[in-house]
This record gives sequence, C-alpha cells and structure tokens, in this order.
Amino acid sequence: TRNLAHFPSTYGRIKIVSVTRHGNKLKLGHLAGNRFQIKVRDAAPDAAAIAPAMLERLSKRGLPNYFGAQRFGARGDNAAVGLALVRGEFDEAVALMLGRPTDKDHGPVLRARELFDAGDLEAAAATWPTGVFSQQKRLCRALLQAKGNASRAFRAVDPTLQKLLVSALQSQLFNEVLAR
Repeated sequence: TRNLAHFPSTYGRIKIVSVTRHGNKLKLGHLAGNRFQIKVRDAAPDAAAIAPAMLERLSKRGLPNYFGAQRFGARGDNAAVGLALVRGEFDEAVALMLGRPTDKDHGPVLRARELFDAGDLEAAAATWPTGVFSQQKRLCRALLQAKGNASRAFRAVDPTLQKLLVSALQSQLFNEVLAR
C-alpha cells in the first residue's frame, strides 16, 4: 500500500488514499478476448540489450489493465452518476439517468429524456421502454410518487445497479491514476 495523495483529483473532496495489488491473479484464458501485440518503434539503440530484463520484470510484476468502455455504460456516463451518488447529489444522479439527451439516444429513449427535461414526468415514465430501460422507467415513476424528491425516488433503483454505478466511478479513478 502506498499513499497517492500526490495524484491531484478532479473530484473535489474525494481523494485516493491507497492502491494495492489484488491477490487473485488472472489465469490464462480468463481474458480470451484481450489479445494484443506490442510494436516498438524508434527504440533506443540499447533496447535489444535491456529488453530481456524488462520482460522479466513485467512477467514478475504484471502490467496494469485499464477498465474498458463497457464499464461506463452505453452513454459513457455511469461514472458521473456514481460520482453524484457518492456526493449525495440525487437530483444530479436522477437528471443523468433520466434526462440530458446525447447523440447516443434515439427513438423512445430520446423522447423520454426530452420529456423528463421538459418536466413532464408522467409522459416520460410512460415513454421509457421496458427491458433494458426498466430501471429508468421505475425511477421516473418513483420520482412521480415521491413528488420530485430525488433522494427518496432513487431508492427504487436496484441496489445492484447502484453499486455498479459507484464501481464505474472507482474504475474511472483507477484508469486516471493508471494513465498518470
């Protein structure tokens, strides 16, 4: 464990206090889809001589792996919703989940988001499709029942999804630290 306070955070009061290696190593085949090749260009003249030592170090320590885009949702905003939840900003979390259309929204989903942003919760709740968007539909209906109280309404969101949203924030922070 080491202190990472020297990594500045863009998340206000949230800061990374430690990083540890996970005890469970991935075994061959666990990530069958993650195959890649590394091309080295413009290498230093002594690169061939030091490459074996570098490969030995990598084989012992491993190589950190970024969390992929799927962790952050189809719109890429799961971490933003997670941040709002961690901060207790339920109005923001609800607005991200139900409103603010992007170019990734189409059809009834786009319409439901537009209706939510316009303040027509009843029409938005009726417009959200079932299936993949059942949580949005449920949240919108809960917001109606709670008379706009986002904190109370958010209790209707499946706890597993709530954990996933916070996990997406953690994953984004991990990716940012890894990038630095």
